[in-house]
Amino acid sequence: MSDDNSRYNFYGWQDADVLPVDPNYEKAGTPRDLYDILSGIWQADTCAPRMRDEWSEENRTLGQCSITAFLVQDIYGGEVYGILRPAGNYHCYNVVDGKVFDLTSEQFGEEVKLLSYENNPVQLRQDHFSKREKRLRYELLRNRLQDALGSWRRMRRFAQQVSYEKCYEVLEKQWRGVLSLQGDNGYPHGIVLDYFFDPVLGRMYFHGAREGYKVDLIRNNPKASFCVWDEGFKKEGDWALNINSIICYGTLRFIDPSEEIFLKSLRNLGGKYYTSEGQTEEEIRKAGSRVLMTEFTIERMTGKLVNES
Repeated sequence: MSDDNSRYNFYGWQDADVLPVDPNYEKAGTPRDLYDILSGIWQADTCAPRMRDEWSEENRTLGQCSITAFLVQDIYGGEVYGILRPAGNYHCYNVVDGKVFDLTSEQFGEEVKLLSYENNPVQLRQDHFSKREKRLRYELLRNRLQDALGSWRRMRRFAQQVSYEKCYEVLEKQWRGVLSLQGDNGYPHGIVLDYFFDPVLGRMYFHGAREGYKVDLIRNNPKASFCVWDEGFKKEGDWALNINSIICYGTLRFIDPSEEIFLKSLRNLGGKYYTSEGQTEEEIRKAGSRVLMTEFTIERMTGKLVNES
């Protein structure tokens, strides 16, 4: 990482010296170092669609604010705040340990001097990522950053990689997947599970018994992968199936029944599989107190079109 800070122009660069709180991003360095890396991976396809025609390599930060700010939050913690803009949208920036910085402020040019970074509202990712296109742009930027850091192995047959739109489509439409955990004696342990995928937060939810081998393994090592695939298709005249296979890596945690997300996730899961809301509520009444709900926070996702031949 370079010690030459004179080249930085983003707002708050002087105080942007915090370090990652997520060990998956320890190679990211400070936000100044992260800015250098992002400058090589901000592209037109990660720019907000309404600004894409104006994006250029000379103005790389244009339309990148919210997905960048929430990615920064993943890495360094803190809060994301928003400056209300004339069009009614919010320009997002970060505050970490009292230090205010805005990696994408250069898109405003001299206008940045007119922006106020005080007394602005906190921005929540569930509000921003309720827009599917924004969530998918965040996934794309996160994946490129992980590749740039070398913290994950890149897909070897990248020509077969499918879009994040296709990944989300498969995860939302399919019914079951295989959760892989670190088992006893170094052997992997795979379990077929029903699941509910929350496309806004990028999390999955599973239900099961409160005790057992799976629970013990998660307590011992909460890192896991979850693989889902579609029913596939055959090209005319070909015997082999073509299957979209999605694999997600992340961390599991048990949800305390006192948390609001416990009942919400249980209802979402029941709503996916039961035929009526009444049936879901009846099952919750009968067995809800015995259920362990588990949340899977996805930290990396890749999808590939696999040909069986």
